[in-house]
Amino acid sequence: MDTREQRRIIEDLEQLEGVEDFLEYFAIEYDSQIVQSKHIPLLRLCRQLLDARKVTDNYDDYRSALSIAYGQITRGRLPTVNQSACATCQSDCDQAE
Repeated sequence: MDTREQRRIIEDLEQLEGVEDFLEYFAIEYDSQIVQSKHIPLLRLCRQLLDARKVTDNYDDYRSALSIAYGQITRGRLPTVNQSACATCQSDCDQAE
């Protein structure tokens, strides 16, 4: 894929606003009720898949990650979220001295 095509894909993606827009852009059939209720986990899982694959700005890579994420979400798989160590810390480091 040449850099011109990669730039076009990035520009297209920057114009999309909602999860439905992404699913339609990548021609992935979806149930709007599932997307409405699970859009945040869907985006998180898609991001995790993209990060794990070290994706190049390739249409097929993005489409594959979104398709897999949607399929997993419809089967009840929710993404894991790495919680910060700060959530369990008892230190007063956030208070001004």
